[in-house]
Amino acid sequence: MDDGTIASLARAKVDAVRDSTADRYRLAAEFYRAPHADAERGRYRRAELSFLRWEIERGVLEPPGAQLPGSPWWRAVSDRLLGDKVEADLLTRGGDRSPSSRTVALWVMFIRTPSPAAWYRAHNASIVAGYLKHQVLAAAELSEERFMMNVALLRVVYAHALAAAPRLALGLLAPLGRLLGDPRRGAWRRRRGWRSGSWRRSAGCWAIRAGARSASSWTCATCSPNATRWTTGRSRT
Repeated sequence: MDDGTIASLARAKVDAVRDSTADRYRLAAEFYRAPHADAERGRYRRAELSFLRWEIERGVLEPPGAQLPGSPWWRAVSDRLLGDKVEADLLTRGGDRSPSSRTVALWVMFIRTPSPAAWYRAHNASIVAGYLKHQVLAAAELSEERFMMNVALLRVVYAHALAAAPRLALGLLAPLGRLLGDPRRGAWRRRRGWRSGSWRRSAGCWAIRAGARSASSWTCATCSPNATRWTTGRSRT
C-alpha cells in the first residue's frame, strides 16, 4: 500500500462517519483503544474524547440534513483532526511510509514516543491547520459562535503551554504546570458552564432565533424555565 493509498483510506474512513456523531466518536476512540494501540497511548484519550462529547452534546457536529444542522466549521475542523490521527495510525501499522502533511507527521511522532508535549503538539497542529484552512466557514458564523471557537482554541493552546513551557504559562508557579496541563489527567474535563445543559442549542431557541443576525444567552420556557442555553449559531436559510 503506497502513501497516497493510505491517505485516501484515512479520508474514506472519515467520510464514512461524517454524518453520524456516534460513529465519529467511535472512530476517534479507536485511535486510543484499538487492540494494536499500546497502553500508554490509551492514557491520552480522556482529554480529546471529553471535548468531543461536549461538541456532540452541543449539537455542532450534527449532519447538514439533521432537523437542527450542526456547524460546518466545527465539523470541518473535527474532520481534519480525525483524518490526521487515522492516517498516522495507518502509517505506523504499515511500515516506513511518508505522511501526507506535517500535522500527520506530528501524530506519527506522538504514536512512536508518547508524551504530553507530543500529544499537544500533534493535536493543536491539526486544530490550528483546520482553523486556518476553513476561515471562510468561520466567518459565516455569528460573532458569539466565533467567540466560542476562539475560547476553545485558547484553552487548548494554553494547556499545551502548561505541559511544554510551564514557566511561560505560570511564571513562579511553573512546577504545577505539567501536572495541571497533563492531558492524561483530564485537563479538558468539562467545568460548570461547559456542560451540555448550559451550552447546547435547542430546537425551540433556533425557531425563535431563525433569521437573526446575532445571538445571546436566553432563558426560555422552551429550553427550561430554569436553564440558560447558549443559542449561538448560523441563521438558517
